Amino acid sequence: MKLRNYLASQGILATDFAKELDVHLRTVRNWLAGTFVPMKLHQKKIEDYSNGKVTTKDWKNAAKKETNRRVRSGKDDGVQSAQCVGVDKKAKLKSSKEK
Repeated sequence: MKLRNYLASQGILATDFAKELDVHLRTVRNWLAGTFVPMKLHQKKIEDYSNGKVTTKDWKNAAKKETNRRVRSGKDDGVQSAQCVGVDKKAKLKSSKEK
């Protein structure tokens, strides 16, 4: 079950859920939007909180779908490009020192 569906079925607000899990509201909103997948620690807390209705398996499926969507759309995940930029800067510094 998706976290969004669970919270709606129980009438739980994102603000209340964030307080219960001791995370920032923005974090919960990112989880609900599918922007980020919770860390394993939070996945376990969510599973415990929902009495097993939202499982770690649900998050694995969500992560796979998000990865497939990004690959099909050609979107960059930001992390990769940041790493590439860092590599490019190092290469430029190295080449300028060689001159």
